[in-house]
Amino acid sequence: MLKLNIGLSYPEQSFTDELKKLELASKYNIDFVSVISVDKHRIEAFWESVRDNKPKNVRLCSAPIYESILLEEDIKDTIKRQASYGVEAMTFHITPAYLINSAGLDGYVINSRGGQFIREMIEKDPHWENPFYSNFSELVLYAYECGVRTIFLGTSLRPGACEKANKYTIDELKIACDFYDKYSETTVLDYQIEAFGHVPVSEFPLYKYVLDNRQICAMGPLLTDAVNGYDELNAVIGYTLALKEGFDIQTECMISRSEHIKMPTVEDVEDECQKWRVAKLVNGVANDWWEAHEEEDPIIAKKEKQRTQCSAHINLFGTMDIQETCNVCGDKCPLLKEKKNA
Repeated sequence: MLKLNIGLSYPEQSFTDELKKLELASKYNIDFVSVISVDKHRIEAFWESVRDNKPKNVRLCSAPIYESILLEEDIKDTIKRQASYGVEAMTFHITPAYLINSAGLDGYVINSRGGQFIREMIEKDPHWENPFYSNFSELVLYAYECGVRTIFLGTSLRPGACEKANKYTIDELKIACDFYDKYSETTVLDYQIEAFGHVPVSEFPLYKYVLDNRQICAMGPLLTDAVNGYDELNAVIGYTLALKEGFDIQTECMISRSEHIKMPTVEDVEDECQKWRVAKLVNGVANDWWEAHEEEDPIIAKKEKQRTQCSAHINLFGTMDIQETCNVCGDKCPLLKEKKNA
């Protein structure tokens, strides 16, 4: 499954463009759209528009910790309100206060938005505890009663660059694994561990050892920091290698060419959706997923069209109008020559 992030980050950001991204998610059959706004003055209006324009083939996600802290709202009220807009999946950031404190005292740079929100609350009140850590079972049950069916176990201490995973990263992943093991067998919700962002290939064995065969919502993985502006390709390659290494990536958080450099435009997101749909299908075929074969078979079965072109003039996204426009071989095209001789 694929997940696209949308939302309002600053006051001048186009409201309309974010809704166009929602339309693109539907057009390209993206499974999840995560609404993660931090422009608190327009959050409510944006949610209402998302609800009113939500395509039937898209499931909405959220990260309740953001809005709970931004709007100074009780976490249950946030969960209930977001669910009322049609949210079916939520990221529950499970990082405890003691781990955030320890990482901060050790000079660890917290680059996760969820982690920053948690740290902000700890700085305001040293006795505050992350409710998703201290009251997880209660909040899971409450979310289920509100209509939520998928829980992404959010992590806040992922490395912000392709560096060696440190003790805080691993300790947090172990907590996520403990929650996963305890609750995935006792409730009807689907659980996935949200992790695996900046990860050099040399670290794959460590992550595999910790995560084992648990379901993952992957945040990449990005294999290098040397290709800013091209991180969508970086992540597609990382995703491919991770699948071959046996990681159970149930959901992939798609990355656009704008990752780490700017807010993606509508054009960036369309490019992102196309590339990740291709990556999903190609990897599905390579790994023998039946869903991928079901999607691939009717496309490659156009044998009549394959006889008159180099390949069938349809692809994953529909018909390609190239019958008369392809000029790769010039007047030496063997298929055109055969057509004239027929």
